Amino acid sequence: MRKNLCLLLAALFTLLNVDAQESVMAQNPVVITGKLIKVTKELRNFGPGDKAIPDVKVRDENGIIGKDEQLEEGSDLILYPTQVFAEDPALQKNYPSNPHKQSALNRAITGNFEGMPYQPLNPPDPTMCVGPNHVIQMINGSSGALFKVYNKSGGQVVAQTYLDAITGKGGLGDPIALYDQLADRFMLTEFANKPETGSEGLIIAVTKTSDPAGQWNVYYFSTGTTFPDYPKFSVWPDAYYGTTNDFANGSSYSGSSIYAFDRAKMIAGNGTATMQKFTLGTTSKFFSMCPVGLEGTSLPPSGTGGLIAYMADDAWTSTTTDTDSIGILEFKVDFVTPANSRITTKASLATVAYKSDICTTTRGQCITQPGTSTKVEVLHQKIMEQPIYRNFAGYEGIVMSHVADKGSNISGVRWYELRKTTGNWSVYQQSTYAPDNTHRWMPGICYDVNGNIGLAYNVSSSATGVYPGARYTGRKECDALNTMTYSEDVIIAGSASNGSTRYGDYNQLVCDPDGVTFWFTCEYNAAPTWSTRIASFTLDPCTPVVCGNPSGLSSSAIANTSATVSWAAVTNTLGYDIDYKLTTTSTWTNAATAITTTSKNISGLTQGTTYDWRVRANCSAGSGNYISAQFTTTSPIVCNPPSGLASTSVTTTTANISWGSVTGANNYSADYKATNSPTWISAATATTSITTSLSNLTPSTSYDWRVKSNCSSGSSSYSSAQFTTFAVSGCSDQYEPNNTSSTAAPIAVATDIIAQIGFSGDNDYYSFNNTSSQRRIKITLTNLPFDYDMRLYNPSGSMVKTSQLGGTSGETIIYNTNKVGTYKVYAYGYNGAYSNSKCYTLNIQLSATNFGSNGPDTDKPAAIRSGLKLYPVPASTLLTVSFDAVKKGNAEIVVTNQLGEQVLRKTVVVNDGINYNTLDIRKLSAGIYIIKVNNGNGVQTKKLMISR
Repeated sequence: MRKNLCLLLAALFTLLNVDAQESVMAQNPVVITGKLIKVTKELRNFGPGDKAIPDVKVRDENGIIGKDEQLEEGSDLILYPTQVFAEDPALQKNYPSNPHKQSALNRAITGNFEGMPYQPLNPPDPTMCVGPNHVIQMINGSSGALFKVYNKSGGQVVAQTYLDAITGKGGLGDPIALYDQLADRFMLTEFANKPETGSEGLIIAVTKTSDPAGQWNVYYFSTGTTFPDYPKFSVWPDAYYGTTNDFANGSSYSGSSIYAFDRAKMIAGNGTATMQKFTLGTTSKFFSMCPVGLEGTSLPPSGTGGLIAYMADDAWTSTTTDTDSIGILEFKVDFVTPANSRITTKASLATVAYKSDICTTTRGQCITQPGTSTKVEVLHQKIMEQPIYRNFAGYEGIVMSHVADKGSNISGVRWYELRKTTGNWSVYQQSTYAPDNTHRWMPGICYDVNGNIGLAYNVSSSATGVYPGARYTGRKECDALNTMTYSEDVIIAGSASNGSTRYGDYNQLVCDPDGVTFWFTCEYNAAPTWSTRIASFTLDPCTPVVCGNPSGLSSSAIANTSATVSWAAVTNTLGYDIDYKLTTTSTWTNAATAITTTSKNISGLTQGTTYDWRVRANCSAGSGNYISAQFTTTSPIVCNPPSGLASTSVTTTTANISWGSVTGANNYSADYKATNSPTWISAATATTSITTSLSNLTPSTSYDWRVKSNCSSGSSSYSSAQFTTFAVSGCSDQYEPNNTSSTAAPIAVATDIIAQIGFSGDNDYYSFNNTSSQRRIKITLTNLPFDYDMRLYNPSGSMVKTSQLGGTSGETIIYNTNKVGTYKVYAYGYNGAYSNSKCYTLNIQLSATNFGSNGPDTDKPAAIRSGLKLYPVPASTLLTVSFDAVKKGNAEIVVTNQLGEQVLRKTVVVNDGINYNTLDIRKLSAGIYIIKVNNGNGVQTKKLMISR
C-alpha cells in the first residue's frame, strides 16, 4: 500500500506541476569570445621538460588557498520550518536478498583498479570520461587539476599530469571530464587561477582527434572579476553547456550562471568560438544546478536546447504552501543571432516530500566513521554530478539523484527517472535508497542503452562499522517501479576513517560507448588520507518479451484474510500464472497456474498485512514478464481514545473544552464534574464536533472533564483533563503567595494552570516533579496579556533554560534532561509588565522521549558580559554580531520584526572573550528589526536596520 501511495502522490504532484506551462526566464545573454590559447603537441610525446608553466600551489588540506569555501559550498542556506519525517515517505521498503539471475552479460564488476593517488589537499573531486578504448580520470592537485589516461584494463597511456602543464593557463581545479560520443572527442576542464591568468575564467581542452594521447585544442573563457565556482559541464548536440555558482570578486555570492559554448567551433579548433552566459538570481534552487548530459548517439528531438536540472526544497523559503520539487530549465542557444537565445522553465515537478538537510552541523558534517568523532561532509542540497539523458524508442528519459534524510539523520540516495513521450516531462518513478543505517552519499546515476539504471555512491557509518568505501546497485528497465532491484555490491571497502571533515564534492558515474558498461570513479579510505578508485559493471537486459505483459493491475474486495486481484486481458494469451507473497519475504506462493480468467481471489491471508502479487501471460511462443502490484489486508477498527485535550476561554462560570479527532471515530461523548464530586454530568452525547462549551459553573472551582470516541467497533476508554474556574470576573490567582523560589506553588503536570501577574514586581514561582520514566520536560506559557517571560531551574537550583521572546505570542521551554527531581518555573513580566484583570496559562508536559528541539540543553549557559555590536550598519546580505563573554557555553541570537514576531534564530557556541558570529539575512525584507543575544542568564538587545 505504501508503494501504491507513493505512486499516487507522485502522479498527483505531476498533475500539479509548479510551473504547468513553459515560461521564459531570460533573454539577451552576455556573449564572450573565447581565446584559443594553443594547440598542444601530442601528449604521448609530452615529457617533464615540456611543461608550459611552473607549478604554483593553489590547494591544501582546507581547500582552495585564499578562498572562503564555506560560502562557496552554500552550506549556510537558511532553512525554514518544514515537515520533518520519522521516515522518508519515498523510502524503498523492499530490498532483494539475492541479485537477479545472471546471464552471459553478468551484473558483476568487470573492472576495478586504483585511480590517481592521494595529494596533500582536500577535496579530491574525482571525475572521469570513457571512450571506445580509453579512460581519463581527473582529480584536484596542489597546483590545479591532474589528469591521467588509462586503457580499459587500467594500464597507463598518458602519465599523471597537471592540466595547466599542457594548457599554459594556471588552474585551480574543480575538474570535469567528458566524452563527446557524437564527435568522438574528449573534453577536460578546470577553472582559472586569477593571479596567473589575470582574470577569473574557465579552461576547456578538447582533443583534435579521437586519440586522447594526441593533440588538444585549448580554450580560455574569461568571466572577469566573477569567480565561477563549482563548474559543471555537459555534452549536447548544439553546444557544450555549463553551470557555475558565481562569487563577485571571489567572495560575495551573486547568483548562478548557465553557459553555452560553441561546440562545433571548439571541435574544429576555430579561434572565434564564443560563450553565451545567462546569470540567474540568488534563489536557493539555482545554487549548484547541474547540466543534463547526453548519453548515446540517439539525438533529442530537433530544436531541443540544453537541459539544466535543479532541486527546490520547501525548507528554502518561508512560504508554507511550497512543495518539494525538482525542475528542468532549457537553454536554446543561437550562436549566429544571440538575441534569439533564451532560457525557459521547461518543467518544475512536485515530488514525494524529502528532507535534503541530513543534519544541521557546519558544512553538513553528518557522515559518521568508525573509531573517530570526525564526521565528513555529506554534500547535500544539490543535484549531484551528473543527470543523464537518453532518447529511447518511444520515450525520452532523464535520471538524476541527490541525498535525503531517510530518517534519524541517516543519509540515503533519492533518485528520479523523468520521462517524456509527448507534451512535457513528468516524474515516472522516484525512491530513496537506504537499505540500512549506513550513510550513502555522493551518488552517481546513469542509464545504459537498455534503459537499465545504475546507481553508485560512497558509504560510511560508525554505527554499522563501515569505513568510507564505495558500493553500487541497479535496476532493470522492466523491474517494478520505484525500486533498485539488484542487491547492493561492494566496489571497494574502506579500511580506515578519513582524517579530515572535508570529503569530495562529487563522484561520477558514466556509461561506456558500448552502451552497456557503467564506469564509476570515486574516493575511499585505505588510510586516514583518501585514495581514488575506478570500476566498471554491467546490468542484465530484460528478458526478451515473447508474450504481451498484463496491465491495469488492481486489487478489490480486500478483507481481513482475502483479496481479489485482477488485470487487463493480454492478446493471444493461453492463460495466466498468479503468485503472491508477504512484502517482507522473498518466497512466492502460487495462487493459480494457466487460468483463463482475468481475476483471482486469494484467501488464507493475515489481517493487516501487506502482500506483493504478480501475474504473467502465457502464449504459444512462451511466457511474458511478471508484472507486480501490492495490496494490504484490512484490520478490525481499533477505537482509540482522544488526545490533545485542551481547556480554553475559562471564566468564572464557563469554559470551552476540545480534543483531537480520532481516525475511525463516528462521534464523541464528553462529561464533566466538580473535582470533589462523584457525579459526572453529560456535556455532549454522540457529537461529531471536537469541541463543546460548559456553562453554569461555580467560580473558583476545580473541574474534571473526560471524553471518549465512539466507533463502529465500540467505544474507547476515556481521556481526562482538568481546569479551574476564576474566582471573580476576569480571573484570579489561587497559587499566591508564590513570589519567591522558597514559596513556589506545587502544581500538577498535564494541567492548565490559570494564574495572574497582578502588579509590577509580582513574581510567580511553581514547583513540579519529573519521574524516572517521564524525564523530558516541555513548558508552555500562553494567553499572555502582555510580554511575559519564564525561566526553568533544575533540582540543584541552577537556571537551565529561559524563554524571552518578544510580544504576546507565547513562550516555550523544552528541556530534554535525564536528571530527576523537583524543578521550578519562574513566570514574570518583561520590564515589570502585569495585568490585574487578565490571566495567563501555564502547562507542563512530561515525556519518556525527547520533545522537539528548542535549542541546546545545557546546565552551563554562557555568561555574556557586554559589548553587543552589529556591523555593517545598515546591513544587506551578511551581518556580523559580536559580544564579550566571561565563560564558555551556548547562547541564542534571535531576530524579531517590529510586530515582535521571530524571523530568525541561531544557536551559537560561546567562548570566553570577544565572540563573532555571522547571520545570513538575505531573505529578510528591508526594514527595522530587534536583535537579542540570550545566554540563559540575560538578554542584550540592539536595533538592526536592513537595507537593499
